[in-house]
Amino acid sequence: MPKPPVILGNAPSSGSTLLVNVLGRIAGLHQGDELNLFDKPDWLTSSPERYRASVQGWLARGYRRRLACETRPALENIRQHGTDKDAALEIARHSSDYLDFCLRLMDDIRRRNGCDRWVEKTPANIFALSLLADRLPDAQFICITRSPVSSTLSLLRRGFSPNLAVARWYLSNLAVHALRGRANVRIVSYEQLTSHPAGVIEEVCGFIGEPFHEGLLNNASSKSKAPGSWTRRPDEPITRSELKPADIEQFSTRIAPVLSTMRATADFHASIGAAAPLTPMQLCEELGYEVPPPAGTGTSSGAAKDALRYRLSMLRYGMLPKTIPFTVA
Repeated sequence: MPKPPVILGNAPSSGSTLLVNVLGRIAGLHQGDELNLFDKPDWLTSSPERYRASVQGWLARGYRRRLACETRPALENIRQHGTDKDAALEIARHSSDYLDFCLRLMDDIRRRNGCDRWVEKTPANIFALSLLADRLPDAQFICITRSPVSSTLSLLRRGFSPNLAVARWYLSNLAVHALRGRANVRIVSYEQLTSHPAGVIEEVCGFIGEPFHEGLLNNASSKSKAPGSWTRRPDEPITRSELKPADIEQFSTRIAPVLSTMRATADFHASIGAAAPLTPMQLCEELGYEVPPPAGTGTSSGAAKDALRYRLSMLRYGMLPKTIPFTVA
């Protein structure tokens, strides 16, 4: 009998790759690279008629993004799950709507890999998690929060602009915050996960109904290689890197000015079911994170210029400026 699925969603560079690698050590649970499958709210809310008329074109062309934080490709890493797009299209033809297709495809992947459960981790899932939590009451959803300092600096190192780094942290964690109190959603702190891994993983295992054992914390038992930034050797426990003074300075000069001036739009707050609008600084306080203040003067002007460059770059993706879900003063 298949077990209920587990779906992760959160800001990028928040630790979900670490967590999904740990969960992948549970016997009978399939996990793999991001499929960009559930992070498509427009497809998930489409009518059966629109789905039947559009699904093949959707999967071929990709997603027309409403948010900069959503992903265009779908099924990008499907071969790494033991199947391919042709098999997925065949499943799509026999599905009633997009969510039915997602569930049928994941169940097919689960069977192909000889497992009785699957977990899917794509950070942008967070923008559909409220919808999914309503429509899949038996599924379990896990979100990870991480300090905006560590998370945005990590995104800078990955080539994100300050604006996009802040937007990814801010908008994603607004969506996480809006999910608080739901019975089928568990919110995990990256800081707690890396400082008290046994306790947090045991709690997560209890939430999804799986037995906990110390081997889950040992990278040597993993089915896939965990990121080196979290474990120095396979037999060492989960750890995290500490921020250096230069990191704090970079945050204060490049990130903090954007964080202090960015505002999510009313439409975005409504789309995630937020009870009330929150600024980034208010969100930091709600999540229990302290952040260094902006350094120097004149930095808000630089943040606004970066926002303008960001808006122009979005035109390349077919996104109109009015669809960008934030402003920068």
